[in-house]
Amino acid sequence: MANPLNVAHRSALYLAIVATLSTAPTFAQDVTVTQPAGGGFVVNSAANAPLFAVDANGNLTIANLAAAAQQSTPLCFSGTGVLGPCVPGSNVGPTGPTGATGAAGPTGAAGPAGATGINGPAGPVGPTGATGPAGVAGPAGATGINGPAGPVGPTGATGPAGVAG
Repeated sequence: MANPLNVAHRSALYLAIVATLSTAPTFAQDVTVTQPAGGGFVVNSAANAPLFAVDANGNLTIANLAAAAQQSTPLCFSGTGVLGPCVPGSNVGPTGPTGATGAAGPTGAAGPAGATGINGPAGPVGPTGATGPAGVAGPAGATGINGPAGPVGPTGATGPAGVAG
């Protein structure tokens, strides 16, 4: 049978160690967790709900991630598993196929008239046109002035004798 004094002594020592460790502030710098073979690792909230878990294969599961607020920056990871913001352009896939042409929109309002352009070169001379109809006769002109008297002409032949009287 165990010595009751020994048990009481061990209990008092145990209580003293627990009291000392529970009241002294502790500051941890890094925490390393080594999972047992085939085991996982879970971090719980103060309400004992899982926040994230790492399974035996190293897969990280973040609880309620789908319900979290959307963010504007994508999250990427390196080949060594470091999480962080993505390099610009690294998460852009190939260009997809061209979509179908949409319906034509309504015709817009007419724009203002443009400036008048410069005159072009003269064209070739066209063929001669048909002769037009005769015009209306104009009014008669004024009578001109008498001209000078002409020279006296030659004497004419003698005429027949006249009736006796």
